[in-house]
Amino acid sequence: MVRELTAEVAPLVIETEWDTLVAEAGSMICFAPGDTVEKELYGYEHWPVRRDYFDDLYEVWEEISREFSATERHLISLGCRPYFRKVGVWAKKLKQEMVVQSPESPDPAVIPAGAWLCISAKGAAWGAPYSMDDQDFDSRYISDPI
Repeated sequence: MVRELTAEVAPLVIETEWDTLVAEAGSMICFAPGDTVEKELYGYEHWPVRRDYFDDLYEVWEEISREFSATERHLISLGCRPYFRKVGVWAKKLKQEMVVQSPESPDPAVIPAGAWLCISAKGAAWGAPYSMDDQDFDSRYISDPI
């Protein structure tokens, strides 16, 4: 579920387990619905995607052939729309920590061993790194190990 970050809320600072991300107005904020209806929008796990990257990587999910969950319905009531990622990623599970500068981070972050380092496969975001843990990786991607 996704919605655009408005100027009234920007800049939005998002603290992750190992990084600080800063989203500017116009960025797209992706929300993971999870299993629990949260009291507020930013109570859901969320992350920013620069608008130019988002336009190349995601597409509106128009033909929905299933019922929305309670959390998805709640996010829709808060102005989110369903999108899907239309472009794959290159991903590597890190064997040792690595310092990475992502487009949404003001400073390089130390990504821990065991995290996934992902790089968009094409479009404006090609080569832009981001990272996530096993649970997030498994929930967002279908992997085909080489």
